[in-house]
Amino acid sequence: MDITNLTYPDVYSPPSEGKINIWHTWIWGNQEICNECFTQVRSIGPEVTVQGPIHTHYPKAWHDRTDNAVQEHTAFELASDRFGTTFCTECGSDTHSYRDRPLSKEELKERAVNIIEYINGKSHIPYALDGKIMGRAIRTFKAKKTNQGLDTEILAVSFAYAVSPT
Repeated sequence: MDITNLTYPDVYSPPSEGKINIWHTWIWGNQEICNECFTQVRSIGPEVTVQGPIHTHYPKAWHDRTDNAVQEHTAFELASDRFGTTFCTECGSDTHSYRDRPLSKEELKERAVNIIEYINGKSHIPYALDGKIMGRAIRTFKAKKTNQGLDTEILAVSFAYAVSPT
């Protein structure tokens, strides 16, 4: 994903790298949500560390109950490596990776609603999204013919304009 490929309308300038990094951390690289439709597919919660008198211990595995009551167990080496096999109940994706097909404005809005609900509904995420700002940016960027097919970039930049610390 490269936001420099976007054609910026006159009223917008490229967002800061820090705000794009928030997108990468909490949305694009997040194992809790599907990168195709941005619906939450599992609930992992915040990372947990246990501080002892000598060492800090990081969890080495996690258990997750899906909607179908199937328990998953996956060991991982790094605290950031949280994987598992879960099918998205909304779009059917099993890889939770974006398929890079052009979306309509309505499909893009549906994905934005999922992102807003996820960010604003989690107490451990130190950010909030303004849906009106995100929606306006999506409409403006999607209206440019040169931005067609750059839906991930449009979502990322719109997210960057709408995100603020809580």
